[in-house]
Amino acid sequence: MAIDSALDLDPEFELAPRALAEIYAQNSRFNGAVKILQNSSTPTEDEARLAVLGSIYGLSGQPERAREILRQLLEVNRHQPISGYYLAQVYLSLGDTAAALSSLERAAEERSPLIPYVNVAPEFAKLRGEPRFHAAPQENGTRTIASQ
Repeated sequence: MAIDSALDLDPEFELAPRALAEIYAQNSRFNGAVKILQNSSTPTEDEARLAVLGSIYGLSGQPERAREILRQLLEVNRHQPISGYYLAQVYLSLGDTAAALSSLERAAEERSPLIPYVNVAPEFAKLRGEPRFHAAPQENGTRTIASQ
């Protein structure tokens, strides 16, 4: 797999472990996904890494661990804003569609550069059928999730 090669070429490339962990999780290889993140040199407090880890825990039937990651992300968010995209990943893995959509709506309002990915990222596929996902832009100029 090409992403494995990226890890071999540059173990410090922070995107590669997250991407590989997400691929493993999408293939229900949850233990391997967690190991990849644990062995990563990316700082443990990195919100993108935490969101992927929380999502993996939620998808693998470990909701307590996912909720702990979510608590960590919410605590970080109190002091420095993080994209609602990351919160939505964890909420969705816990089956909380309403909270995931609210987080994505907030990210869309803030014009998060991550929002376009919800239209293609596999973990958000089940949201694409939700009316809130496709609601028309608001009069105040804010955009909905899908219109980004």
